[in-house]
Amino acid sequence: MVAAIPPRLEREVGATAAEWARSVATATAGMNATIDEASATLALDGGTLRIDWSPLPPRRIARLELPRIAVRFTFDGVAAEARAGFMQRFDLSTHRGGG
Repeated sequence: MVAAIPPRLEREVGATAAEWARSVATATAGMNATIDEASATLALDGGTLRIDWSPLPPRRIARLELPRIAVRFTFDGVAAEARAGFMQRFDLSTHRGGG
């Protein structure tokens, strides 16, 4: 069962804006998408999806500094099933390994 995805979704991502833009380009390859340094817009299931991102202050753990960004997904006119399917594929594509 795939989790329900609301029409507006916000996440915090551990990446720089440039890293994220590259990940979005890879995840949406072959789709009708327009991507710039802070957003992406794509046609999806008869509607549109806009993904916006902006830098957040880095997360600091002792001397370690981790970049992070705020990411907003806004689905307009996209059915719930299509939202869930897209996010499942998108998350698999942008997932980075870890411990």
